[in-house]
Amino acid sequence: MYSMLIVDDEKWVRQGLKQTIDWQAHGIELWGEAQNGEEAFTWLSRSRPDILITDIKMPGMDGLTLLENMNKQKMHTKVIIMSGYSDFSYAQKAVRCGAYGYVLKPVEERELLEIVHKCVEDLENDSKQASILEEMQGQIRESMPLARQRYLEQLLRGESTPNIHEAENIWRALKMSMNPEDIQVAVVRIHDWGYKGEARSSRSNMLYAIGNIAEELLKAKGYRSFFCKLSDEDGDAALVFSPEQEVGPDKKTIVPSVLLEVLEESSRLLQVSASIGLSRNVGWDKLSSAYTEAVYACSYSFFKGKGKIYDSEQLPPLRVDNEIPSVVPSPEWENRVSHAIKIGDNQLMKQTALELQQHIEGIIPKYAPLHIIQGLRILLANMFFKLKGCLNKEETVERSTFKELLPNSFQLESLSNQLVEELMKWSSRIRETGSRSRIVELGLEYIGSHFTRQFTLQDVSNHLYVNASYFSRLFHEEVGETFVRYVAGLRITKAKQLLKGTTMKIYEIADEVGYNDFRHFVKTFKEIVGLTPTQYRDSV
Repeated sequence: MYSMLIVDDEKWVRQGLKQTIDWQAHGIELWGEAQNGEEAFTWLSRSRPDILITDIKMPGMDGLTLLENMNKQKMHTKVIIMSGYSDFSYAQKAVRCGAYGYVLKPVEERELLEIVHKCVEDLENDSKQASILEEMQGQIRESMPLARQRYLEQLLRGESTPNIHEAENIWRALKMSMNPEDIQVAVVRIHDWGYKGEARSSRSNMLYAIGNIAEELLKAKGYRSFFCKLSDEDGDAALVFSPEQEVGPDKKTIVPSVLLEVLEESSRLLQVSASIGLSRNVGWDKLSSAYTEAVYACSYSFFKGKGKIYDSEQLPPLRVDNEIPSVVPSPEWENRVSHAIKIGDNQLMKQTALELQQHIEGIIPKYAPLHIIQGLRILLANMFFKLKGCLNKEETVERSTFKELLPNSFQLESLSNQLVEELMKWSSRIRETGSRSRIVELGLEYIGSHFTRQFTLQDVSNHLYVNASYFSRLFHEEVGETFVRYVAGLRITKAKQLLKGTTMKIYEIADEVGYNDFRHFVKTFKEIVGLTPTQYRDSV
């Protein structure tokens, strides 16, 4: 519904326009009437009708002066002029001054409604254009942080390397004022999202809240900072900041103390547990290196605990020649873990998890924590794909659901306990909803209880009352390896434990783990381990 004001010095004209036309039926609501331009302008100063119908000749302020005053005040009401034949030149001038149209007196309903309908049509178009413009402005406001986010990601990853002049132009466009000679990067790693972050949809908002906390606290110390949410496994968020003015001699301690306050406030307000890695001060063209340095510093939280600031200036420099180590304790370790998960052997899960922790502790002197974490991430990702294959095909499992099993939240000192907790969850899930047939489940349980004795595929099939060929094929399809290879892996694992932990003779160990042929045992051991039993015992 659009609003209308009628202006005419003759009351009968005003009454005629009001009563002879059913304005409501045409989508018009009559707001009122005025008897001259001055009264109408007073109306317009209080409220703005969409359409104004006015006589051109009136005492006091006439229609033409009213229109001129409306133009000065930038009023966008559509004005329709009424005039007699003798006033035609005035009417033409009024149209040149912005009047929407004019009708001759005596006013005919059809002609007036035709102009009013066009008015309404234009008002609707104006409304649509205003709505589109408002939406575009909103998108621009919303896209500014997104554009800034994308640009910062490119800078941190070394994907954007313009010259300093181009960089400063981009910074101005994105409203990012930085000192190009004095910039630092901080990487935030969330270890525990708390109850507020149980829903993944809430975590993005929580990260932005942490960014706001950091920006406010840094601003109070004279720093301008920019927040960037990360989309990879290096960290959850990054802060890029630089001093707006000369900070002072205690500059080295200001930033770490502010970032520690960020962690404390985030814990208090959001109940999250996090760590922050801090780079050295660099020029803008070294931002990518600073980002890598901050990620490296933050990785020390895996060794030394969460809730701390890890300043790269206080840490050994990152060696670029360090390779990602294999953190697998032994060649058959993954098969043992998979076996434990599939049959729900909690004791074996605890044992294998402890072996992993002890192995990682043993390689700490050789590798940076960042590279050990990357090796652990690769190992657990491989486990994910193996475990995923054990679930019902109908059950959708995205890799993101397995992120809880990635080392973001793990601490080395409690790695085995944390890992066992997650493995037990997956074991329960697989055993409850798994696609493996009951026959294979029973077969795995039988093998787990009897692998140190003499038995064959036929023995297991007879125990299960199924055809041996059928069971062999089903076992291979669902377990991922042949019956013979699977049993051999379990036996050799047990043999390694006995070689390390006892003084039993090798032929006694062969018999103990189910091999009555000593030579066959030695051959199988070397194929799987890469060493003979004697060599293995001498190496440990």
